Amino acid sequence: MRKISSKILFLISLLCLITAFGSCIPDAVSYAREYKENVIDPYFYLNERTITKLEYDFYFNKYISDYVKNYSDLFGYMGIDSDSELLNQEYDDSMTYKEYFDSETKSLLKKIYALYDKGNEEGFIYNSDRDFRLMLRAYKSKATNENISIKELLKREFGSYANEINLAPVFSRFVYAVKYNESLYDKIEDDEKSRLELFEYIEGLKENYEIVEK
Repeated sequence: MRKISSKILFLISLLCLITAFGSCIPDAVSYAREYKENVIDPYFYLNERTITKLEYDFYFNKYISDYVKNYSDLFGYMGIDSDSELLNQEYDDSMTYKEYFDSETKSLLKKIYALYDKGNEEGFIYNSDRDFRLMLRAYKSKATNENISIKELLKREFGSYANEINLAPVFSRFVYAVKYNESLYDKIEDDEKSRLELFEYIEGLKENYEIVEK
């Protein structure tokens, strides 16, 4: 059995204290294993920054969700079979939808980190704690309405490694990038030329970021 580090053992103990009843050891050990393998270990790299499977799945699932929400009414015109698994269908002659979403997810990650890094460089400050609490509250309400646990719902929405604890830093970076992006648009004139110039500037920031496979 792989040796569990003192940090992981501390997490297990902390989870036992938080769980005020019953046996918490199985769930804690399971969480510790997921934390070790999917929150720390790299799935691929963005320059020298580690991107985990947890973080990749967060954006991959979010991209699919947004795509379906925006285009589902047009699926018939787009040649998409609503009764079949979307990811296995052809996006065009060169790729499936799974491959397309993978490419777009990696592009989105470049943009998020470009905005995140630029915002920090410029001294932009935003605390996303309240946003995260509101997000969890909304999903807990949704889980109750669907008669499932919040754990099941988060895994369904954001990937099999997502939970209330390890989503926090991923969500925080995402919201920070979004808010910094909004702050840039708030500073310009509201005309097509200015918006296009800013869009091209933000897209240009991504050029400094490269996906490096593990």
